[in-house]
Amino acid sequence: NTPDANRPWRWDSVFSQPLDTPDDLAFIDIYIHYTDNDGSYVECFEYAAGVTLHTFRGPSGGEVDVRVENYWTGQLVAQKTQDLHAAQWANQKVQLDFSYQPVRIVVTANLDPGENLSFDGMTFWQK
Repeated sequence: NTPDANRPWRWDSVFSQPLDTPDDLAFIDIYIHYTDNDGSYVECFEYAAGVTLHTFRGPSGGEVDVRVENYWTGQLVAQKTQDLHAAQWANQKVQLDFSYQPVRIVVTANLDPGENLSFDGMTFWQK
């Protein structure tokens, strides 16, 4: 999604199998979604007691913000911002724990020029 409804945002994807990546990177899906557009976000709704964002840190990694709100009230339940810039590529999990409830989860890319955010998937925890 994009903050500006008149401007379509772009999340691109790449097939993970032929990527020339370090052997220690693991993928949970056959596609990796990524963006280099600051402010791009993914929004989802779920009954959960926690969520883990599966992403990567590396030389062109930006920052990701994961915000969890109660679905009915909009009250902030949990929030975490993670810097994904690192010298070498590696898997990165961003985990938030909270009490079981219906939630709205928003994952937002905070990017400077030349940075990107990779989105490999999310795991929802029930207990």
